[in-house]
Amino acid sequence: MEARDTDFAGAALANTVRQCDGLVDMLSFWTFSDVFEEGGPISKPFVGMFGLRAKGGINKPVYYAYGLLHQLGNERLVSDSKNVLVTKSADGSLVIAAWNLVDPGQKGTTRTLDLIVHHVAANAHASIQRVDEGHGNALIQYAALGKPLDPTAAQVEQLNRETALAAPEEIALRGGKLTVSLTPNELALIKIQP
Repeated sequence: MEARDTDFAGAALANTVRQCDGLVDMLSFWTFSDVFEEGGPISKPFVGMFGLRAKGGINKPVYYAYGLLHQLGNERLVSDSKNVLVTKSADGSLVIAAWNLVDPGQKGTTRTLDLIVHHVAANAHASIQRVDEGHGNALIQYAALGKPLDPTAAQVEQLNRETALAAPEEIALRGGKLTVSLTPNELALIKIQP
């Protein structure tokens, strides 16, 4: 299994978007599926190919990372951090992507992110969604199925249902602050209401 099949790809995608901001008009992933004409047929899901979806249509963590990043606002706000994107939506809410990128083969640690938010109520309503080892990652469920070489349509549907983005966890600022813990290669999307 390669890093492109793991939660690393989601955090790396967010970081790539941050690095490309202002330098490109459009950014796309190389291919939607791991099965494409250049490589020909592949033997099983999760062989480290470049797609958003593994063989059979199994959504990989990077697929769900795109789902989170798609929720970013339409106005980018300045941030000096190398692991956050801060945006503002048309309705005035702040939408923040934060990640803890750890290179493949390296052992990372959980990092704590302390957000101090201005121009909102001190106890503003917020929510958080995650893509990490336990959220949006089909590898654990795929292993529990016995790692079938050719998952049935029902198995693919089950994997995608079990790994779909969970409903946002409801939280609130405390005194205009929010502390978020990010496990290695976690990508979190935080929405703060105006």
